[in-house]
Formats: sequence, C-alpha cells, structure tokens
Amino acid sequence: MTYLSGGWEQAKEQLIKAEPGMLKRMLLLTDGMANRGVTDHRELITLVGDGLRDHGIRTSCLGFGDHYQEDLLSDMATHSTGNFYDVDSKEKLPTVFAAELEGALRISIENLRVRIKPEEQCESWDDFGGNEKNYLEDGRSELLVGDLVSEEVRSFALELKVCSADSGMIKDLISMEFVYDLVLEEGTESKIEKRTVEISFVDNPQDVVLEESVLSIITTQRTSRIIREAIEKIDRGEELEAIEFLRGELKKLEEMERPELIADSEMLIRSTIEKIEMGWRRSRGRKFAQYSSRSYSKMSSSEYWSADESYSPSFKGTNDDEL
Repeated sequence: MTYLSGGWEQAKEQLIKAEPGMLKRMLLLTDGMANRGVTDHRELITLVGDGLRDHGIRTSCLGFGDHYQEDLLSDMATHSTGNFYDVDSKEKLPTVFAAELEGALRISIENLRVRIKPEEQCESWDDFGGNEKNYLEDGRSELLVGDLVSEEVRSFALELKVCSADSGMIKDLISMEFVYDLVLEEGTESKIEKRTVEISFVDNPQDVVLEESVLSIITTQRTSRIIREAIEKIDRGEELEAIEFLRGELKKLEEMERPELIADSEMLIRSTIEKIEMGWRRSRGRKFAQYSSRSYSKMSSSEYWSADESYSPSFKGTNDDEL
C-alpha cells in the first residue's frame, strides 16, 4: 500500500516548524501508486499547490521502479515548482539526493513569477513552457517559475496570436513583470523588473527577420507538447497512429534545415519512436516519455537529468549567466 498523501502531510508538519525565512523543500519518493488516504489526482496536486501557496513548500518528486504514477508525480512537481525525476535503478538515488541538496544550497532567486498582460495587438497567448498559471484580480496571468540556482539558465516561449496592423507601425504586444526574491547574505530582497514586448509590421513576408537564437527554445518546448500528444494516442491504443504522428513531426523538423538548432527535438522524437517499437511497457517507454516531456518544457540547465545519459539534451549543464 502507498500512503502518499500521509507521507507528504507528515513532512509538511515538520517543515512548518522551520524558522521564518528558511527554505522549505520536500523530496517525495515513491515506487507505487497512491492507494491510501488521498488518491485522487486532482486532490493530490491541489494538496502540494496549497503547500506552496500557504507555507512556501516546494515538492520535488522522485519515482523509481516500474510501477509509480508518472503523470501524477510530474503534475505534483509542476504545481509546486519542484523537480521531477524518473529513476530506473537504485544506483542513481544518491546522485538525485546530492543534486537536490546542492540546488537548495545554491539558490540565488526565490519564488520567480512572470506576470503577463496582453496589449492591444495581442489577440490571445499561451505558454509553451508548461508553467503553472494563476489568474490575478487585475486580469493578468501569473506563471509560477519557482526558484533559480546560481548560473542556472531557464527558458520559456510564449505562443502569441497577433492582430494585424498597417505596415510600418510599431505596437505594444505584451507587458511582462518579473517578480522574485533575490537571495543575499543578509536575507532576501524583493525585486520587480518590467519588460514590454513590441511588434513591428511589414507588407512583404520576406522582410520578416527570424531570430534564430530562439528557434531551439521554441522547437524544444513544442516537442514537449508533441510527446504528450503521442502518449495520449498510445493510451487510447493507437500505437501505429502515434508512430506516424511522430514521424510526421520529425519530417517537419528536418525540413527546417537547421540541424544544429533542432538536434534535441529530433533526438527525443527518435528515441520515443524507438521505445514504442521496442515495446512501450517493456522499455519503460511511457515513463521515459513523460519525464522527458516535462524536462523539455521546463528547460532548466541545472535540473539533474536522471534518465539515460545518452539521451541528455544539450541545454543541460549550461553555465551562461543569464535569465
């Protein structure tokens, strides 16, 4: 039996006793399915979300073996801005523990939130990065990014539908507000940084300048969505359709003719096809795909890659000092 909610509640009570201002980070380990106490998926992710909102507790989730619920652990980690690890052997456990501890000791920014307001030229928008989203009373949306460690690079892309305008015009598209606590030796200092994204209009499509530096971010996070769609197809018993869908998406990437910018996306799609053909359950394909999908959407350089090292994406281990 797996009393997952009971274990989380006991750990919460201990963390609540911590001194004010102390970091509260929980590592939830499980090798089974939640079948005692709270077992409903939605209730469990609400539980950890409330823990973050009410007590500042961030829950990282570690599933090991072949029988844990990967969708649940991934969603719990997302709702509490923690990390999610898929561990296929006990030898990796010490490395995961060390990564969590090192990360906690190197936090430089706490509780980063990105508040987004669409301006007149933005008809609609969506977050490619899969961050947890809150809706504020003033009508803005708030993406919960979480904590950042020193020298960590995090990327996220927004998908925007733009209203048309006359050629030559420059319009505001969205306003963004970055709210966070900067960690200093003497404590934390609240910070707010504001950015406005503008868009300029042209008549000739050939006059549009593609910013290639963001192409790898967009394709990586879009691939995260593609993998989740493939998982849904397989869950419905549509394995052949899933393979054809993935091959079609792979062809679209290849047609971009930017191999150095889309290598991560190609690798993940090919490896997912390979695991489907090997036997989805026998190869732990679903767990690998769900774990990889979340890692690709989060796109953190510092979060430890717990899957096979041969599949590790290029954005892991980056040391550029940027946000």
